[in-house]
Amino acid sequence: MHASRRQQLAYLSRVAAVLPHTAAAALLAAPLPSQAEGISEGIRKAASGLPGLGPPDVYYPASWLGKWERRESVVSVTAPEGPSKVDPPHLLSDAEKLLNRTIVFPVRYIERGSGVVMDRAFVWGNTESARRYCIESGGGGVLPIGEVSGYPTRWSESNPNILTIDMPGGTIREMKVTKRAFEQPSDDTFGFSEYMRIADTSRALTVEVPTLFAARLQGRYRRVSSLRIEGLELWQVFPPTSIAPDPQPVLVIKRQVAMQRITT
Repeated sequence: MHASRRQQLAYLSRVAAVLPHTAAAALLAAPLPSQAEGISEGIRKAASGLPGLGPPDVYYPASWLGKWERRESVVSVTAPEGPSKVDPPHLLSDAEKLLNRTIVFPVRYIERGSGVVMDRAFVWGNTESARRYCIESGGGGVLPIGEVSGYPTRWSESNPNILTIDMPGGTIREMKVTKRAFEQPSDDTFGFSEYMRIADTSRALTVEVPTLFAARLQGRYRRVSSLRIEGLELWQVFPPTSIAPDPQPVLVIKRQVAMQRITT
């Protein structure tokens, strides 16, 4: 076997070791990518067909369609099992730096088929960029729209479960939704829940075992007017290798959210 293909197989095996049984089987059964595709692309293609995801995407109320100014504030950060259990540790320190600070950045919701979905590339690229800017700035206050540009992302509406973000410092973050549920879209109130596995890999070392963690994002929102939506979001982090049917989170972050429609 060619050396590069041996590296691909070894990498897939290490990643599969920390995934659920069904995910690992699908990952290892998938054909190895060609050298031109690269290891990361092969993993994305293999993972895109994993079963048990629930609905193909979160479908939002029709009134969410368009571009919004999102204003978010972290109102609480807790580590239920103690700070030493949070892995990777920077997740806790980063969240504490955002506590009681306000971040403002644009988000967008688009039509897909017969429904409205989040433009995950636009939203998550801006989200991660704006949060990192505030973490590193060391001060409070509002981050104006346009102050920073969103990180480069790779995402397809036809396969919304996988999103890749080029993070600072040469890190590639891959977010893979593994389970989701949402309420029937209503213009008055709306809620959803998504579980995901997140892998951070160094761009310089493409065959290293990535830093893995699992997360759940829950959101509950209400429409205040045709131009404003308010809500609460809960971000929970779990150990990636937990085998408990209902594992306890090691980190819980609560955010208040308000979105104002951009009309110009």
